[in-house]
Amino acid sequence: MPERVARIRIELRGTRPRVWRRVDVPLSYTLLSLHEVIQAAFEWHGGHLWDFEIDGERYSDPAFDEFVEPDPFGWSSSDASKIRVQRIVDLGIKKFNYTYDYGDDWRHILTVLRVIAADPATNYPALVAGSCRSPDDDCGGTWGFYDIADAASDPSHPRRQEYEEWKGEGYLESFDLNDYDPEWVRTRLAMVAEDIG
Repeated sequence: MPERVARIRIELRGTRPRVWRRVDVPLSYTLLSLHEVIQAAFEWHGGHLWDFEIDGERYSDPAFDEFVEPDPFGWSSSDASKIRVQRIVDLGIKKFNYTYDYGDDWRHILTVLRVIAADPATNYPALVAGSCRSPDDDCGGTWGFYDIADAASDPSHPRRQEYEEWKGEGYLESFDLNDYDPEWVRTRLAMVAEDIG
């Protein structure tokens, strides 16, 4: 059980209403573990490249190096499994970025709100609060996410049938930007805790 945790707000940029989650994360977690927390909190499925940008440095999974072209500006990434949340806190870094899926370009801003004592009755990582539905993987970025929302509210939308074929019958009827299931997020975070150990 951790002694202290960082309370972090994670907001998906470019969303209205804002899609965000607030989570408590052990200071011992690496950025690789924090990546898993974000994946669970936003219901991403993890099938895409990702990185953190912190104080001008990029951190990702070193296994990605074989899939990513060298940056022409020499901007390389470091191993996300080598940096702990504790280090970010110690450096006084309050805000940093996380990008998931370089095609859809889901950009998140992370804000370290504070460090608090861990509650012995709480399993970590823990969801504290959140708002709004997360976009589906591979929906075409922010533009695609809101186009799906438009199609859900407009039976004559030109791409409505395409979206229904993609996600299945009934998907658009149940689509709601404000739909957010904290219990499902907590279940996913519990699986992360089990995986990390």
